[in-house]
Amino acid sequence: MRWSIISRAVLTLAGVVLVGYLLSRGVYVGSNTILDSASGLVVYEKRCHYLYLNGIRDIRMNAGLNEEDTQRGFCPLLGN
Repeated sequence: MRWSIISRAVLTLAGVVLVGYLLSRGVYVGSNTILDSASGLVVYEKRCHYLYLNGIRDIRMNAGLNEEDTQRGFCPLLGN
């Protein structure tokens, strides 16, 4: 099947718009669990990492008293 120039242009434009939309919302790229004792109370905290157009942002998520409970929480696929 041969694609016409207009079909390829429309498909390319749709792909660019989709990637731009996802990066403006923030795409999940990973997470880590850290030990936070700044408040005097030792708690574990999960940080989700999202890729945006202007870089990677960390969003703090679930805090728990042990590491296993904190890791069970999930990060949404889109940041906003």
